[in-house]
Amino acid sequence: MLYKFYLWILHKEIRVVFMDDILIYSKSLEEHQHHLHPVFQVLLDHKLFVKYSKCSFSKQRLHYLGDVISAKEVATDPAKSAVMLAWPTPSNVTELRGFLGITGYYKKFVQHYGILEKPLTSIYNRNILVGPQQLNKHLIN
Repeated sequence: MLYKFYLWILHKEIRVVFMDDILIYSKSLEEHQHHLHPVFQVLLDHKLFVKYSKCSFSKQRLHYLGDVISAKEVATDPAKSAVMLAWPTPSNVTELRGFLGITGYYKKFVQHYGILEKPLTSIYNRNILVGPQQLNKHLIN
């Protein structure tokens, strides 16, 4: 996207651009108001528009790209975490692929995720069709 290039000229420490989402973050309300101006100016200069109904300003906490972001932390979305926790034990490779997909999204929050995932990935890569009992046996060995 062309606007991504233009927004790159802005200070990297005040914004994140992902596809057509722009996140501007600041330490204070005054600083935030100061950060908004150059972003809007770049958009205006290049005849790019934002839909006001999709904008949020001066939020202390927000959902962004599947995470919950606040001044204190970046955390998992509780709704997505609940889906992971309720996921049934995979009984075939397709179900395992789905499980690895949803858990892989949150690997940045799980220390040593690659080590924990490795036994499941080895099953997936060998295309082994297993039931829950065989899966548990394979993971224990």
